[in-house]
Amino acid sequence: MSNSNNNNSLLQDVLLSGPRFRECRPSPDGCFLAFVSAGLLHVRRTDPSQPVPPTVSSSAIRTFAKSLGSSSVALSSLPLSTNTAYGGGTYCWTPDSSSLVLSSRGTLFRVSVTGGLPMPVVSPDNRTLETQFGDPALKLYAPSISQDGTIYAVCEGRNRMRIVAIPDDATATSANAAAIPTVADNAPGASSSSAGPSIVPVVDEMRDIFTYDPCTSPADPNLLVFHSWRAAAMMWTSSWIAMATRTHTSAPWVVRYLDGGEGVQVGYPRFSPDGQHLLYASDRTGRLSLWIASAADNFATSRVLVDLAQIQAELAWNSWCAGTSTFAWVGRDAIALAVVADGVFAMHVAKLDLSSTATVQLGLLRPIQSLPRGFYENVFACSDGASFVAYFSDYHTVGTTFLVSLSADRRAESATTVLQGGFAPGSLMQQAIGPKPVHFAFPIDPVVVQSLPPVATWSTEQASALTTTASRVDTRIDQAYAHLYIPKQVLDAGAVSGAPAGLFGVPTPTQTAFMIHGGPTGMATDNFFPLVSHFVSKGWIVCAVNYRGSRGYGRPYREALNENWGVHDVADLQAARNFLIQAGIADPARTVCYGASAGGYTTLMALALHGASWAAGIDINGVTSLAALEQTTHLLERFYFGTLVGTPAQPDQQALLYTERSPLTHVSRITKPLIIFQGDADTVVPKAQALAIRAAVQGPVEFYIFEGEGHVFSSASTYASMFARADAFLAAHVP
Repeated sequence: MSNSNNNNSLLQDVLLSGPRFRECRPSPDGCFLAFVSAGLLHVRRTDPSQPVPPTVSSSAIRTFAKSLGSSSVALSSLPLSTNTAYGGGTYCWTPDSSSLVLSSRGTLFRVSVTGGLPMPVVSPDNRTLETQFGDPALKLYAPSISQDGTIYAVCEGRNRMRIVAIPDDATATSANAAAIPTVADNAPGASSSSAGPSIVPVVDEMRDIFTYDPCTSPADPNLLVFHSWRAAAMMWTSSWIAMATRTHTSAPWVVRYLDGGEGVQVGYPRFSPDGQHLLYASDRTGRLSLWIASAADNFATSRVLVDLAQIQAELAWNSWCAGTSTFAWVGRDAIALAVVADGVFAMHVAKLDLSSTATVQLGLLRPIQSLPRGFYENVFACSDGASFVAYFSDYHTVGTTFLVSLSADRRAESATTVLQGGFAPGSLMQQAIGPKPVHFAFPIDPVVVQSLPPVATWSTEQASALTTTASRVDTRIDQAYAHLYIPKQVLDAGAVSGAPAGLFGVPTPTQTAFMIHGGPTGMATDNFFPLVSHFVSKGWIVCAVNYRGSRGYGRPYREALNENWGVHDVADLQAARNFLIQAGIADPARTVCYGASAGGYTTLMALALHGASWAAGIDINGVTSLAALEQTTHLLERFYFGTLVGTPAQPDQQALLYTERSPLTHVSRITKPLIIFQGDADTVVPKAQALAIRAAVQGPVEFYIFEGEGHVFSSASTYASMFARADAFLAAHVP
């Protein structure tokens, strides 16, 4: 790996293997697959070897489909973007498959499947809606369309989200693009107007300020379900499935809760193809599983359908993004679902008998053996009732979409790759990355769980006002989890030297980078992480820690981080390091920690509280001041911190608690080398956070800010610069 040409080729290999194909959705007529590539919306034939299906709606589309052959085409030059920090559903098909509705920079447009000029759905830049709702800078995304043509979308403003209903006759057309009606004021609960968009009301107007995933019944276009939750909560702490009904398009909506509540996570409402059943996710059993309600009793009761708690697994979930899906109905009698166990996703099929009220027997829930294990999302059914598509990634395969066809009895399947991603066969990166990561558990070491150091400026009374950190230790959980990535060259060196293999086949202690995921209630999975692949290619072992608080291991494990951010995550990082050192895997003199966002926060806290353990740290868009961030972060996570660090009984103690848990408070203790990367357009963790820590840190520090980059970097040139600077930094500071 010392050859510079090889290093450059490896770097290029990583950058070119980014997520090239995302969000693949079959058209309702079965003819096309739409997908996002290089930020643009493309279409291709589902199966070019087959005739154009008779369900195609017009001769023009039939001619277009024939002309495509096996190629794909970008429908427009509009970049797909929700204009939000984490993205989400960026487009949907119209019911007749003649066009698609897409979100570009948070504005909705309609574009024909045959291409042409995209037309704004409401008005350019959402100005009509902004006037109607009295809220500037609205963003529309995650669209869905009912059978009567009404477009539903998430409408995000400064202080709340709404579900908006846009009647079909309010949309722009290529023939009459300027004739978009002026929208009269339409308060929540008022009658819809055929003249323009209306707000779908929520049950509790004062508190239910977040709404996601609108979904209408195939049997009744005036029956809508969506996901809602309140201020001072996150969707995975307490949320609801809401149902809105109306008797006709100009009637008022009537809204009620179907399921959810305080201390319950629900989400992903999906109707069956005939509209008679509603499937959604819930963690009432302690693990996120599938629940079902029926039209037979007007969806008044629900029951668990696939209880994943029985196999210590749970439904895969992308909590931060609207419009995605990790399960889908395949006809009326089967469900395709992504299940996560031991930190790895696998696609499964559940055979259903909806005439029974019993939970699906685990023998009828089976993994799809023809698909690899790794990471799955964007699971969408095809219209034939027998197949579905799913996006797949692992640490060396990116942007691959599988098309899976089930047999009539749902007990067998065939899978084909319709969009291929990943490293080129025989490439330097493929040769360097080594085997798939090992998922392992390690004991939590109580020695490293200790009170945070006192804040120098606090009085004795202020310090004693807070419960000590040590007393918040959760003794019910005695282990945490991680993924271990081992470079091929490390394993090969052991084989050549003849040294006896240690744990996981590592012959001698090796330089090790510890990755801390974001969230902080996110999860390290066998997904593609550019920096992981880069480090592994340079001979670093990488340990990705799923500390207490990570999703994927059940609600109690995730809730262990409540009021303990900055404590349990740091303690478990230290325990993972100690475990790998004792196992002879990590070289204690050459361990570094790094992370982005919440992972950057934990990196900084670890350097401050346990600096002697680490040779260096890498912070990417990391949180440095909780009090400042609460005032400046985006809407979705504005109310997150009370859950994560606690809400003291006395209001004046909140500021003390935020101060205690902020890396900026303990910055004088950061003496090990630190490198900071920051996007200057980050709306989640604004650049002021990075500037503050850079100005205050006492040890060696390097700081780089990338123009135009948000919370998740997207440019290949940014990654190239970050990799090169990180390499030089580690070469200078890690022996």
